[in-house]
Amino acid sequence: MSSQEVRPFTPLLRRVVEQLTSPFLSSEVITGEEDGMKKFEQLLLEGYGGIILLKHFSLRDPFQIIRDTLRRKALIRRKALAPMALHQVYPLLIGAAGMLEIKIDLIATDNTVNKFIEKGKTPPSPNEGLRGFTADAIGMLRQGGILYIAPEGERKDHLEQYSNRTIGTLLAELKRARLSNVAFLFVDMRLSGREENYWGEKGLNLLDTYETRIGRALTLDQVMEMAGGEFGNVDSDVIFPEMRKTAAIQRPRRDR
Repeated sequence: MSSQEVRPFTPLLRRVVEQLTSPFLSSEVITGEEDGMKKFEQLLLEGYGGIILLKHFSLRDPFQIIRDTLRRKALIRRKALAPMALHQVYPLLIGAAGMLEIKIDLIATDNTVNKFIEKGKTPPSPNEGLRGFTADAIGMLRQGGILYIAPEGERKDHLEQYSNRTIGTLLAELKRARLSNVAFLFVDMRLSGREENYWGEKGLNLLDTYETRIGRALTLDQVMEMAGGEFGNVDSDVIFPEMRKTAAIQRPRRDR
């Protein structure tokens, strides 16, 4: 068993969980003209680690994206890592994810700090946990595992340029770690069947069907070339434009 692979029984356990959650996490996967998932899987098979970048609008997003991607043949045997805001952790979530070999790193966001203050509790320091997540991310990618990130950093009912240099900062750390075999896949999720307000429900939406749009796959070298070699340009010149392109993918016409 290679370093990125899960225990022998974990793929079966993941498939069982996939079947059990299907009534609550129903979705339709829509692929653009470029089959980004196919290229992403090929890069993983060539020894790349993978970063899946998703549009984040609801509490259900992490569960939906993991379900829609980890069942893929090239991903189901790989370990995974996802950051989560400290104030959004559900009871038993970390333990349940651990059984599926999905590691969750807790990070104190600005919203976390505000939630603690609202409840009269001593708040954690902003970005507490971020350093540990970065170290875990480097280790996961070096092993050929999968990393899930929402570049916007919080749930939003719209798509606009975000201020944080989320991915550029991470890529700078990857360079310091001399890690370059990294592939990116862009994914957009939304409520199905809506022409507007498709990012408007922030809850778990367990009775709704989602649309999961699969955008392009890029290598780290391609991302840096598109950013002009500048880490400070990565989010504004590459990540956000690719998120916008992915959101614009049209669903296939349905025959009447």
